[in-house]
Amino acid sequence: RMTSLEPANCVTHWAQVDTVFLSPQQAVSPEGKFLVRAMWLGKEKVVQTGSQKELSPNDSVDFPWRCKVREQLKLEAAPDVRVIVLHIIQLTQGAEQVLGSVMLDALDSKNHSETVQEALYDPRGHRLESYLKVKLATATAAGPA
Repeated sequence: RMTSLEPANCVTHWAQVDTVFLSPQQAVSPEGKFLVRAMWLGKEKVVQTGSQKELSPNDSVDFPWRCKVREQLKLEAAPDVRVIVLHIIQLTQGAEQVLGSVMLDALDSKNHSETVQEALYDPRGHRLESYLKVKLATATAAGPA
């Protein structure tokens, strides 16, 4: 009998981050820069956007600010975890502030079939009026037989 710690198929997940929409209640600094960090829930390894993003005015009363991210974040397989956490970070004068977070089930087909609009939550778990447009994708590579 052969046992292995490696799964037969290794799955790579991609968080395709499109745009962050911020409500008027969101405390943001227009001159700040933004980035998105992704990680598996409960894991320490973090990936983040390759560059800092600018905030721009949006033609919406409900969401006057937006940040176009348009990047993919690669998360290597984590067989014991299925939830991906995305943190929206604002950088202002060297200081970091988490504006909100989103949790996505990597096994939920809805998150793979279409770009979803997910509400942001503050660090205490309260729902914010801001949201993130994101879609998940996967790639499977054959492992050892």
